[in-house]
Amino acid sequence: MEFQPETLKNFNTFMSLRRKPAQTWLSVYPLDRSTISDDPDKAVFVDIGGGIGHQCAQFKEKYPDLPGRVILQDLSPVVAQALPTPGVENIAHDFFKEQPVKGAKFYFMRLTLHNWPTPKVIEIIQRIKEAMEPGYSVLLIDEMVLPESKVSAHACMLDLMMMGAFASAERTEKEWKEIGEEAGLQLVEKYNYFQYESVMDFRLKGDGVKGGVEDGVKDGVKDGVKDSSAENGA
Repeated sequence: MEFQPETLKNFNTFMSLRRKPAQTWLSVYPLDRSTISDDPDKAVFVDIGGGIGHQCAQFKEKYPDLPGRVILQDLSPVVAQALPTPGVENIAHDFFKEQPVKGAKFYFMRLTLHNWPTPKVIEIIQRIKEAMEPGYSVLLIDEMVLPESKVSAHACMLDLMMMGAFASAERTEKEWKEIGEEAGLQLVEKYNYFQYESVMDFRLKGDGVKGGVEDGVKDGVKDGVKDSSAENGA
């Protein structure tokens, strides 16, 4: 699609609109401002493979006064079409290469990893892990997280589509945890916000599991949102 700019534009528009629930990861992730650096030159949010920048725009809308740089990363033909969001930097980046933004508070990926086979996903995460600051940085992965059983027909269809098109899969929490561990990270928490869609909080191994998020889980409910994986027997 790099050589078909109109097709690429239509694809990016479609990806920004698909599966757009009333709630997003920003509805449920308990961001703790006290753990974020006051340094305005330090990155606070880096959306890797973020398309034309809808997640960055939503982050800036929810946290307009949060100090730090908000950065969109994707391939150069994509960021060339990025939304003109004030305060968002656009950087052309291939996520298989070294991560140029070091020590960000939040590295974020949404619906970017499910269309890659596991060895490639591990490689992508390792590049991010190398840039993370111990005791500070967080990798947020926003993806479908399937239960181990009683999966809906729609989710099964998406899983088969990923397998047929990309030799990939929609994954369970156990599979995501194993991928993180293989890449050198630990899964701290999963925050469900819509059906099977969840944002997962990964830290460097050895980092404190509560640093950077607030408590708020009880009986499968986090911040008023029922964890659907508990309902489906995961």
